[in-house]
Amino acid sequence: MHVQLNPRTRTVRIPRGVRLDLGSTAKALAADRAAARIADGIDGGALVSLGGDVAVAGPPPAGGWAVGIARESSTPAGLVDQVVAIMHGGLASSATAVRAWKVGDRQVHHIVDPRTGDSVAPYWVLVSATGTSCVEANIVTTASIVWGEQALGRLAGFDQSVRLVRFDGKVFSVNGWPLEPTT
Repeated sequence: MHVQLNPRTRTVRIPRGVRLDLGSTAKALAADRAAARIADGIDGGALVSLGGDVAVAGPPPAGGWAVGIARESSTPAGLVDQVVAIMHGGLASSATAVRAWKVGDRQVHHIVDPRTGDSVAPYWVLVSATGTSCVEANIVTTASIVWGEQALGRLAGFDQSVRLVRFDGKVFSVNGWPLEPTT
């Protein structure tokens, strides 16, 4: 069973029994579109953040837009893990500890492994990435969590800078993400 996209008619064919949850991508797309529309409307720079998905459009402030990286988007500014600056595009973060709950005695979360239909094993607790858009960044963060320990090798072929925090707290940096805090 495969999802079939028809770019000519702009339609999607989904086989019976297949379910798609595009909530994560839709949130990133909403951030991208909102930032572009706001920047056009005010003829200036705009940053839109929707729960871990950040999109910027228009001219940035001097030094770029400062964005805190943390496991939860509600983390106070003084307690974030790192602050980075983005000039254009988007930045997304995905985490396995946010939107998590218990099923019996088992901890589960919202990121599903398409191979099993179950929550992804929490190898990475937080993945953040940049992209030419928030959608592009979001795809990399979610895929990295699904890839688990294979993510570092797979990310080498991507242009996005990525920061990954493993279950034991060890931080990894790929494709130019600054390891040291920039603040």
